[in-house]
Order: sequence, then structure tokens, then C-alpha cells
Amino acid sequence: MTTPQGSAASPPAHRRVVNILSRKPLTTARAARIIASVTVSISVISGVLIHFTDKKNFPNIGDGLW
Repeated sequence: MTTPQGSAASPPAHRRVVNILSRKPLTTARAARIIASVTVSISVISGVLIHFTDKKNFPNIGDGLW
């Protein structure tokens, strides 16, 4: 789907992410922090999700994370 000319449509999400990541030079330490924060976020979200979808086997969020 194309946008009409002259409309103020926001850029796609992946372009915004690229712009945010390219504001500062990507160093090894910065890359490690990004990778670690994404990994921790996905792990926590997964633990919460498994707790709410299978409360019988995972009675609390901690068990979902373990």
C-alpha cells in the first residue's frame, strides 16, 4: 500500500531502529550491552508468558524463568 504524496507518514520501524543504533558508533562494549539487554528482555517476557499460558506446570513466574 502506498501513501499519498504530501502525507506525513512515519518511517518503518526498522528504519527507526537503524537510526537509533547509528547515532553513536557501534563499539564492542555497546554491542555487548545491546545483545545482553535483548536477551534478558526476551527471557523475562518468555517466563511471564509461559506462566500465564501454563499455570498448572509453572505456578509462579520464577518457575517459568527457571
